[in-house]
Amino acid sequence: MAMIELPTNYFPLWCDGVYKDTFEDFHSALAGVVCNCSSRKTVFKKISRFKQHCRSKIHQKYLSTLLTTENNPLRKLYDTEQTVKTQQRYIASLEKKLTRVKSVIKKLRKKVINFEKEKEVPVEDLLGIE
Repeated sequence: MAMIELPTNYFPLWCDGVYKDTFEDFHSALAGVVCNCSSRKTVFKKISRFKQHCRSKIHQKYLSTLLTTENNPLRKLYDTEQTVKTQQRYIASLEKKLTRVKSVIKKLRKKVINFEKEKEVPVEDLLGIE
């Protein structure tokens, strides 16, 4: 069974507060590279064509849109990490509450069992059946 190699999705390098194009990993992508800047999803198999594409207006506009807050993947990653941390804290607080509730339930069960033992009514055979 032959392995089908898919083209690699290209993403620019984050350096000094801006996204810069890098071509170092191009040769390791044997099936080519696909840039996310357009919906055409053209596969670039030659580095010269890809460098030419990176100088295009569409690609340069794509790099600038990555810097906006709503499109910046690094900003989204940071926001997601903050959300995860908040959820972890919330889960930890709920687990503490659950532990406290379980201990209260355990104590109340013991009290109910002890109460039932204390309130047992002695049984007498008043009719003389037994």
